[in-house]
Amino acid sequence: MVDFGDSGKYQEPKFIWNQTVGPTGLSFLNSSKLGSKYNNDMFVGDFHKGRIYDFHLNEQRSGFDLHGSLTDKVANKNLELNDVVFGEGFGGITDIKTGPDGNLYVLALHEINDPNWYSADCDREKINNLTHTCLSFSTSPIQGTIFKISHK
Repeated sequence: MVDFGDSGKYQEPKFIWNQTVGPTGLSFLNSSKLGSKYNNDMFVGDFHKGRIYDFHLNEQRSGFDLHGSLTDKVANKNLELNDVVFGEGFGGITDIKTGPDGNLYVLALHEINDPNWYSADCDREKINNLTHTCLSFSTSPIQGTIFKISHK
């Protein structure tokens, strides 16, 4: 274990994915630009499935306010994540930030030669009656996109 001295302490994980999603960037949305429902939520991006997860925090902001099959703080199956999936189809998310305008910005990568962004060799699961797969990149050129997430 790492000794943090007086500057910090180790805590057990607050959430566990039992299936690899490759969590990457996260941002606390300190804005009501997406509506008051999302103000101060924690948004987490993943690289493998191209999803953004929306985690509501408890009133003390010390943990997640999870419901249903996620009350145990473990996603045993991807289907359990339906309640926290905010958006999907972004490609491999590498970062999420709240911009100075209060909107959420997402940086994602995808292969130029693959308009579907997904690879057939990855595990498939149905979510909301749509098939989604993990991302798999080849050696072809990769480009990135910055998405601005804003309220209609």
